[in-house]
Amino acid sequence: MKTPPLPELYAWSRLGLAAALVAAPVAAKPWLGDVAKHTDARGALRLLGVRDGLLGVAVLLMPAGSAARRRALALCATADLADTVVSTGDFFRTRRRGAAIAALTAAAGAVVGIATSRAHGVAPSPVG
Repeated sequence: MKTPPLPELYAWSRLGLAAALVAAPVAAKPWLGDVAKHTDARGALRLLGVRDGLLGVAVLLMPAGSAARRRALALCATADLADTVVSTGDFFRTRRRGAAIAALTAAAGAVVGIATSRAHGVAPSPVG
């Protein structure tokens, strides 16, 4: 069995996270602590899952090697970079190990997103 290319693995990992957060937002407890159990937080966690799912689907729907795929991967990297900043702040505020793991995972995702958008895409458009 052939291993899927990195952009597809990256997209499928987003879909896996999305499924976990939408189906069971309490899965974010290691990251957020007991807040993840609160009813008010569940909606926001599900929304985060939907965001990641849509980003993953966008990558999978764009043709390999296309400018559209490159931009979708860059959007994923941007989201992961924002997650890195927020999770790092959470870690310094709370010292929760789960927040540190979330920050490191998001940082790794940002690196993968940047690398794959450059390696599997086309030259940036002069328009944007």
